[in-house]
Amino acid sequence: MKPVIQQFCLVFAVVLGGCGGKIEVYDAPPDLAPPAPAPPSASAPAMPTPEMTWKDLPAGWEEVGGQTGMRFASFAITGDGGKAELAVFPFPGPPNQMGGEKRLVNMWRDQLGLAPVTDQEFEKSSQKIEAGGVEGTMFDINSGEESSGDRIVAAVVWAKGFTWFLKMSGDSALVAAQKPAFVSFLKGLTFGFKMPESMPSPQSGSREGGDRPNWKTPPHWEDLGAGMMQIAKYRASGEGGETEISVSRLGGAAGGIPANVNRWLGQVGKPSVTNADANALAKPIEVPAGSAKNVELSGDSKDMQVIMVSQGDSTWFFKSFGAKAAVEREKAAFVEFVKSVEYN
Repeated sequence: MKPVIQQFCLVFAVVLGGCGGKIEVYDAPPDLAPPAPAPPSASAPAMPTPEMTWKDLPAGWEEVGGQTGMRFASFAITGDGGKAELAVFPFPGPPNQMGGEKRLVNMWRDQLGLAPVTDQEFEKSSQKIEAGGVEGTMFDINSGEESSGDRIVAAVVWAKGFTWFLKMSGDSALVAAQKPAFVSFLKGLTFGFKMPESMPSPQSGSREGGDRPNWKTPPHWEDLGAGMMQIAKYRASGEGGETEISVSRLGGAAGGIPANVNRWLGQVGKPSVTNADANALAKPIEVPAGSAKNVELSGDSKDMQVIMVSQGDSTWFFKSFGAKAAVEREKAAFVEFVKSVEYN
């Protein structure tokens, strides 16, 4: 059994394959590049670490490089059809937090010089697969030439609180030939995560601990306890439906405003915008703690309000996401909640 490799991934990372004779791999598209690591902080909240193990590698596969940057693992693949590689990335949260699988597929297609797919074409291009005992989705994206050019075969798997991206890219003939081995490799995976000793389990919902500051919540908010990557989570129910309010904290600028706004736009079903337009959506708001930005987004069926508060070497995210009428109903209470926070 391969020894466990562990890595915690705090920001959105999508592997994009370049075009032409050489495959270039980026840890994130230019507008979603990860921020520089924040200085260590004794008060930074402990986070779960994703884990993945695998059985024996297929013939012609070799693990290379170990964990580098945002990557969990990398494999070089050689054969008669040329060269390819498999890159593995975990991201905390479900795929819809990145705008959905179709958005990811169109990013990969763009890197191969292909036009975006329609909804109907997307459904035809996806294939359900088994990965580590759970269901995932596999995509086969060809630059247009079966025997030459580049090809991407990627799997997206939601397991144990993380979305896993496993992307094989390289010379078209070799990637096509290695597809059965890739499917077999996926079946032999085991996914998991490790909770640091200092962090209570997500089910405990404990209010104790120095990482959760004092604040005041409305009496009708239901405390759901801590969640994966969340310090606290609440449900507000009433006329017009429900909205969930979550609190999380990341180091530094946490990717910056444009990257976060575009990710949230994807969650409400809206297309990405330019950096300038994303910055314009983040309006200043007064809170006792200091600098803060308020983002309000409207989707077809759900709305979202996020207040970002810079505090020391961290950024706090307060998010209300749910039925349109519910987000509007709770807006005043949500803002007062954020203003009540007494940071440690």
